Amino acid sequence: MILDNPKDLSQNFYSYLLNKSRSNREHRVLILCATDVDAVCAVKILLHLFNCDYILYSLTICSNFTDCIKAVKPVRETVRSIVMINCGAAEDVYGRLKANKDARYFILDSRLPVHLHNLYSGKAVRVLRKVDASEIPAFDSVFSQEEDEPPKKRARTDSSVNGDDDDTMSQSSEMSGSSQVENIRERREKERKKAEWEVNRKIIESNYYKNVSYEDSSAMKMFELAHLISKDDHNLFFWAIIGLCDMFVQRKISSSEFVKKSIALQGHVIRLTHNVDVENRQAFRITYGQDLALRFYRQWTIFDSMCSTPYTASIFRTWETKGHQKLHELLADMGFPLSQCKQTFSAMDYEIKENMVEWFKEQAAQWNLPDLISSGTFLASYGFNQKFQINDIALGLHACLTLSDTSSPEENVHEALEILSKEDFKRIEYALRLGRDQLSIFRNIVQSAFEERLFVGMNTYLQVCLDNISSTGNKFTGRPEALIPLALFLQQTYVVRARGNKVSKVPFVLVAELQPPSDDPDNDWVYFVGLPGHDNINSGVTNFMGRAFREAAGRVKIDIEQWSFDEYTIRTRKKNKITFLDALILIFSLPSSGAV
Repeated sequence: MILDNPKDLSQNFYSYLLNKSRSNREHRVLILCATDVDAVCAVKILLHLFNCDYILYSLTICSNFTDCIKAVKPVRETVRSIVMINCGAAEDVYGRLKANKDARYFILDSRLPVHLHNLYSGKAVRVLRKVDASEIPAFDSVFSQEEDEPPKKRARTDSSVNGDDDDTMSQSSEMSGSSQVENIRERREKERKKAEWEVNRKIIESNYYKNVSYEDSSAMKMFELAHLISKDDHNLFFWAIIGLCDMFVQRKISSSEFVKKSIALQGHVIRLTHNVDVENRQAFRITYGQDLALRFYRQWTIFDSMCSTPYTASIFRTWETKGHQKLHELLADMGFPLSQCKQTFSAMDYEIKENMVEWFKEQAAQWNLPDLISSGTFLASYGFNQKFQINDIALGLHACLTLSDTSSPEENVHEALEILSKEDFKRIEYALRLGRDQLSIFRNIVQSAFEERLFVGMNTYLQVCLDNISSTGNKFTGRPEALIPLALFLQQTYVVRARGNKVSKVPFVLVAELQPPSDDPDNDWVYFVGLPGHDNINSGVTNFMGRAFREAAGRVKIDIEQWSFDEYTIRTRKKNKITFLDALILIFSLPSSGAV
């Protein structure tokens, strides 16, 4: 069941939970939350709404679908309402979680495609997002009536057709010869049509599940709900924007899509900030406009930010001495004293800070740096404190979620929720420092990858293998969730440096071995992250790497498993590493792989 408009979201989701809570004070909603920033922001908004209406809930953090199964198992017989945020869309939740038959599942997930069983499960499973009906296969093309028959009835039918039942055999012997021939013909025709239908179903399902893509931010969806029931405010809007910005900085949506969605939010920006007292030292403001596309430069130095931002680091090769020299030339052309560029932004001269965007805009054209100025950026400020790019806040929260010096992902998520709870931005500044430090670690890893020649071109895809990566970045690269932004950084730097059209189109595979975490000291896993071609990511084309991983594992008959809810993030035992990589080479060399 698809709830694709705000009215459905209010009536068949929130009002349903509210009425259940009011009719039964012991009714408790089980919330399963993924470990990404968009999910955390969506949960933050939903918990605010639940607290306003005194709806009881239990929050469980899940890194993958196995965690979801473990979370539901203890309360399988008692739970009646399960809300899944950024988890579950790609799985048959009714069939795999196996909760009470009266349970209702509410799936809020930014991923596509949605599992067909979730779309055709009636009221038991409710998908809280818009799904293009033209892309959903017809029911009869993927589900047969025989699949819905009770096992005993189906067994009797099969035995009759195959002639295994003694009674059937005796009855058949009494039939005339012509009747038997006719029955055989009908049976064979039925079998032929069934086989043909099975082939078509496999093709339809293969095409439907072929690629992974992202669309609506879950946090924005929860804000729409809050606005519809008149419970929205600037804090909820702030959390929703962080969720949207996270999808952009993690390159789950393209730049043009981000700008389109941002422009659509301008009405909310004006509505929620028009009556802010500009003289109030405690006033919270959100603005939208052009700014430098440099990460953390407002909490860092301009020079360090340009050395570590993937775009400028790639262009200038800032891990090399020549790259630093070129960067000095650019800053000199703009008239920036080096002493100003190498001190924190807050300590720079007021005139330079005020004119910086315009000066960079002039030099961007001369130095062929079209993406140095963002087409649109959300900025947040509290009182008279300096502004923060909300893109940077999303990166800081992601760094918080990937810390490995805590005992579990649950602690990281609760820490992120606590950061969003603060009103004075002190905790936000802490998250920004985490993000800045993680970005520096990523830059060092990229530098090492080039110096040690770890980039390997396989003609049909690009590969980087990192051994014992955890020792390089300590707490910032100890969890597999940190591998996705690192893979994006590595891919971008190599593609820009290579300056070749072919390199920008081939997929990228990051292979990494992590130090065993404290809760699993005996693990011997090797982790894989698959990305489509760099040009495909920038244009918003979907990710097909999950299918490539499955086909490779199937060819060599080794076990792989997803370590997150994204199918292009998998792991396997270290003993299978070489075999799996050889299988990938074969898969991408096939004409039908769609790799290039």
